[in-house]
Amino acid sequence: MIRRRMTSFVRFIFFVLVVGILLNLVIVGVANVNSERHREVRTQEERDTFARLLKTINGRLRTADIAVESQIVHSRGTVEKTTLLIRQYFKTETDEDKPMAIQRLTIDGDRINVDGLFLDFDALFAPDEPNLQVLRGMKVAYIDHIYSEQQPADERFTLLPEYRVPELTRIQPVLAGDRISFPSFYELRIWQHLWDYIKRPDLAPRGFTATHLPPASHDLKTGHVYSAMVGPDGISLRDAATPGLLNEMLEQAAAIDKAPGADKLAK
Repeated sequence: MIRRRMTSFVRFIFFVLVVGILLNLVIVGVANVNSERHREVRTQEERDTFARLLKTINGRLRTADIAVESQIVHSRGTVEKTTLLIRQYFKTETDEDKPMAIQRLTIDGDRINVDGLFLDFDALFAPDEPNLQVLRGMKVAYIDHIYSEQQPADERFTLLPEYRVPELTRIQPVLAGDRISFPSFYELRIWQHLWDYIKRPDLAPRGFTATHLPPASHDLKTGHVYSAMVGPDGISLRDAATPGLLNEMLEQAAAIDKAPGADKLAK
């Protein structure tokens, strides 16, 4: 009798364990399905947002303001160093130009060079990559390096760091006054491919062309702001005639430098 009871108890425990394992597998399976569906929905939302952003900037000029904050002048009257404040503008879906976070740069001398990058995607681009097909028909320009002629190529400041998502085409860009945010996994995947194509044109697929735009140059004077504009036809660099622009940029830079706990602008 005791043996029969023990056998029944063992069978019951075994049955409970089996049912528990099966229920756990079902729960994990359902969770994985829901998680995959959530990722698919989120990726589609990010793809749609990115597509709307691209249509807004497609073929448009991109602009950056470059303000001369200060200059160090040698006793002989020649300029040794020039400190610049650089601010790009993000084009919103409503066609507004929103100022982005300011960056500070010091160059040798008093003459600046600005080059760029132009990406052209035709209708045949990425036939087998749905995530990349939103780029079809797009023409996108970026300001790349800002530098003086004395700087070696590998030490030049860039607004387009390699293998990073460009701020100008971020789904959630860092605008003036915003905290630092990070690009989505969707954006990171896209730009991993694009940077490979930019760096290795021989590996680029049909329908993609990357053109490195030659620099525009300009002499710099204290108290002036210069507008750099880049588009399909190249780069232009001219003295900006916008009243109050210099003071606005100086105040924005000063606010960042004084903010407690905030990242200070690089000198």
